[in-house]
Amino acid sequence: MEPPPAMEPPTDMPPAMEPPAPSGEQNNPTPITPSAGCGKGAPPTGQLALTIRGNRAEYLVTLPPSYSTTTPSPLIFGFHGRNRTYLEFQQVDASQIQTTMGARAVMVYPQSQGGAGWNFAAEVPPSVEFFEALYTQLTENYCVDTSHVFAVGHSSGGYFADILACRFGDRLRGIGDVSGAIQERACNGNVAALLVHGPNDTVVPFAGAVAMRDFYVQRNGCSQTTTAGPVSPCVTYQGCQAGLPVAFCQHNEPTYSDGNGPTNHGWPSFASQAITNFLFSLP
Repeated sequence: MEPPPAMEPPTDMPPAMEPPAPSGEQNNPTPITPSAGCGKGAPPTGQLALTIRGNRAEYLVTLPPSYSTTTPSPLIFGFHGRNRTYLEFQQVDASQIQTTMGARAVMVYPQSQGGAGWNFAAEVPPSVEFFEALYTQLTENYCVDTSHVFAVGHSSGGYFADILACRFGDRLRGIGDVSGAIQERACNGNVAALLVHGPNDTVVPFAGAVAMRDFYVQRNGCSQTTTAGPVSPCVTYQGCQAGLPVAFCQHNEPTYSDGNGPTNHGWPSFASQAITNFLFSLP
C-alpha cells in the first residue's frame, strides 16, 4: 500500500501554549462504571455530526460485535493526523485499528476543528470543545464504561491525545500515541501511556517523543528499569504507580514518505496490536 500524503510539514511545529493549572488528583484503578447511556435503546452508528461553534463537526461511531445496551463497553477516541480525515484514519492510516480495538470497544473518530489538525493554537480550543461534547454525547446515549475511556492518535492527533491526557486525566484511563510529542506539562490527573515513535521521523522529531516518555515516566512514578512490552519492540517501565504503566515503542519501520524518501512517521505494523494489548490490560 502506498503511504498517505504528508500530514504535517517538518518545520510547522505548534506554538507554545498556556496549560491549565494542575489539580493534584490522579486516576486510580476502579471497577467498571456504567454510563448514563446503559439501559437505553440501540444508539446511532456510522457517520454523524454535532454543531461546534456554528460549524458542522463530523465523526464516525462504530460498535463492537459484542455491544450490549446493558453491559458497558470501553470507549476509545481516535484522532487523525494533520491534513487527513477521520475516515482516512480509521480506514487507511491507523492500520488494523478497527479489527483490534474496534472489535472490543465503542470507537469514535472525530474530525479536527479549527484547522487541518488538532494541536495548533487556533485548533486546540474548538477541538477540545468537540471532545467534551462528544464525551457527553457518548456517555449519555451509549452503554460505555466511564472508567475505561481511552484516546489514541497519530501525529497531530498524537499531540492531541497527549493534550487530552493532560487536561482530562480524571476522565481518560490511558492513551496510545503514535508519532506525537508532548505539548502541555501542567496536568490534571494521571493516565497510563503507550508511546510509539521512530528516530528517523522527519515530521515530528524523535526528541519530542523522548521528552513525552520521560515526562510520563516521572509523572507516573516509574523507575528507569524496563522489561519486554506488550509486543516487540516495545518496553514497559517498572515501578510505576499501580494501574499507571508506561510503555515506549522505538521502531525503524519505513512507514511514511516525506517526499524525500521513507521515514518512520507513519503508523507501524505492530502499533494497533501493541496499543490494544496495553489498553485492555489495564485494570
